Amino acid sequence: FDYITDGVLARHPVDILYINNPRDLKLFQSILTKLNLDSSHLKLTGLPLLDSSFNEKPPLTNKNTICFAGQPTVPNNKKGKTYILERLIQVAEKFPYQKIYLKPRQRPDQLNEHKLKHHYEKTLTKLKETRKIPHNFSITYEPILSLLQKTDCFLSLSSTAILESLNMKIPTGVISDLGFRDKLGTPIFLDSGITISFDEILEGKKPTNESINKTWLQNFMLSDGRNTERLFKFVDDMVDKQQLTSKMVSPKESFHVNLTSSYENYKVQIPPPLIEPPKSDKKPSKIRKIIESFSR
Repeated sequence: FDYITDGVLARHPVDILYINNPRDLKLFQSILTKLNLDSSHLKLTGLPLLDSSFNEKPPLTNKNTICFAGQPTVPNNKKGKTYILERLIQVAEKFPYQKIYLKPRQRPDQLNEHKLKHHYEKTLTKLKETRKIPHNFSITYEPILSLLQKTDCFLSLSSTAILESLNMKIPTGVISDLGFRDKLGTPIFLDSGITISFDEILEGKKPTNESINKTWLQNFMLSDGRNTERLFKFVDDMVDKQQLTSKMVSPKESFHVNLTSSYENYKVQIPPPLIEPPKSDKKPSKIRKIIESFSR
């Protein structure tokens, strides 16, 4: 609860706070209401990322391909990363006719918003010193949508790619071996119906679309191909009504907001947005004009 409340309060000063799913909208509205704070700027848009996978056709079945999506900091220790690797290698050894891919979020030397810890590729290199790696296991950096098209079983701990896979109607499983903790991002999947362990996979069990809890899916996922459209519509509406003035600040500045709540003298620091204004545009949009004016 602390993480969620802190996150909501840190974002509260913005003009529009985009919400990815109906469950989070209700939760955030409830938190702000209890703290006597305005929640009218919470807008349900859905995750814009899902628009791309919404338009993708489901891949053909019986491709005998399992893909695991890794994350930079989940798990955030060498022991956890090594465990995932060893278990995937066991699956590859047990089912030599299946291709087993591990898809990291980024390459070892690639910049990312998450601090990279114990990259899977480096961990695999170390693991090769003590054991043989089966021919049907490999690490890939192929774009996720392209990779999903050749996958008929998708696995992860809590990657956003889980939603993309579900969006494409691919049998999807959330690995339960490391437990359900906030640091792993796994608690939200408790009622999903798609949790599975490596032991179950080694026994021949695979995720199925029939096991998905439809109520959970409706609460935690909004995808109709219009998420990005809704996002920009809310901004355009506020610009038309000249409402984007009270809270926005220059990207060159950072500021503090004192909120009167159950947290006494709660202090939130808002970092400067990482926005680079366009160099030139013959007919800049309303949104670009705002960004440019704040970046001068």
